[in-house]
Amino acid sequence: MTARDKFRKVVAEVLTDWRLGIIPPRFNQGAECELYKAGVAEIIELRLCAAYVPLFQGLERIKARVGILADLREDHFVPLRGHRR
Repeated sequence: MTARDKFRKVVAEVLTDWRLGIIPPRFNQGAECELYKAGVAEIIELRLCAAYVPLFQGLERIKARVGILADLREDHFVPLRGHRR
């Protein structure tokens, strides 16, 4: 179990206890605000990844095609056959 999993487990337990009324709500809402910010940041990260994955896949395809075109000749310093300067 990673540190992230342990943190999420503790947060889930604390939120469950708070919703059930086992612990009273705090007057200092700094912790709740930080949890909210962490949740929003995670949602934004997932959305950005989903938005940019097709772009990165397209760039990888272009890179592969350019790589194929660049490696057509075995020796890049030998002039092409039938090519005049």
